[in-house]
Amino acid sequence: MAKVTVSLPLPWRSDGGLPKTVEVDADDLATALERVASRSPHVRRAMYRVDGQLRESIGVFVNDRDARGGDGLRHRLRDGDGIVVVAASAGG
Repeated sequence: MAKVTVSLPLPWRSDGGLPKTVEVDADDLATALERVASRSPHVRRAMYRVDGQLRESIGVFVNDRDARGGDGLRHRLRDGDGIVVVAASAGG
């Protein structure tokens, strides 16, 4: 199992009571995100739709590479990988 760091958007941290980065042990990206979401109901609601799928407005990057390509959430993780979660925002 890999030890990875997950960086979260500011609103999720302040509303969800989590630090800027969260360390988790996970074999793949889906497991890492689920372990972070399990720490805060607010983060879970922000990250996942009611049907349990990752929201389309969420960007996920592993080591600065967009995770939507390739293996997606099945992406295998290695020790030291950095995951960044980005929440799209709208306004005007």
